[in-house]
Amino acid sequence: MLITALIGPLLGSIADATSRKKLLLGLFTIATVAATTSLYATGAGTLALAIFLVIIANIGFEGGTIFYDAFLPELASEKDYGRVSGYGFAMATSVRSPRCC
Repeated sequence: MLITALIGPLLGSIADATSRKKLLLGLFTIATVAATTSLYATGAGTLALAIFLVIIANIGFEGGTIFYDAFLPELASEKDYGRVSGYGFAMATSVRSPRCC
């Protein structure tokens, strides 16, 4: 999280200044998926590798969120930012946290 907090402002500036949001979102998503998938190869004696992969996955996810959020002005008018953002958060939360029983 600290690494993402440090590079977040730079990533936000890149998202605002370039037209490569979709590409960068894709790259950060690929990094997240690759690091998470690679955790399958860890086991006894690979703690350092597992920690490294979790860090990369977290940077990919949180960094990708910056580019994901940068699409909001293209999807909604300024007066609807809160509503559209809230719907997106609600949908993402419901997918990540399925109800039990």
